[in-house]
Amino acid sequence: LKGAFLCCRRALPAMVRNCCGRIINIASIWGLRGASCESAYAASKGGLIALSRSLAAEMGPSGINVNVIAPGPVETDMLLQELDCDERTALTEDIPLGRLASPDDVASACLFLLSPAASYINGQVLVLDGGWKV
Repeated sequence: LKGAFLCCRRALPAMVRNCCGRIINIASIWGLRGASCESAYAASKGGLIALSRSLAAEMGPSGINVNVIAPGPVETDMLLQELDCDERTALTEDIPLGRLASPDDVASACLFLLSPAASYINGQVLVLDGGWKV
C-alpha cells in the first residue's frame, strides 16, 4: 500500500501538468471479499482499492483515470509453490471458466484499461477471476 501511494505521489504531478494520465493499481479479489487467515493481506488490498477510488475522484477533473485490477488466482510461481497438485485441481474446478488466470490475462486487462476504449472508466475495480467469486 505504501509503495503504491508513493508511486502515485511521484507520478501525479507530471500527469496533472499534462492534463492526462492513467494509473492502474493491482489489488486482489481478497481486497473486496476478505480472506480467512489473510487479514493483513486483505486489509492492504482493500486499502489499495480505497486509495485508488479516492484518487479517481480527486484526479478525474485533471484528466487522470485511476482504476484497479483485482485478480483471483493467477498461475504464478508463488501459487504453484503454495498449492499441491490436488489443491490446484480443486481450485480450478471451482472457477467457472475452468482455469487459473495467467499473467497474460492480467496484462491484457491492463492494456484494455490503458486503451482509448477505456477512456471513460474511472474509479472502478475490474475483477479478474474467471467467475470464481460470483
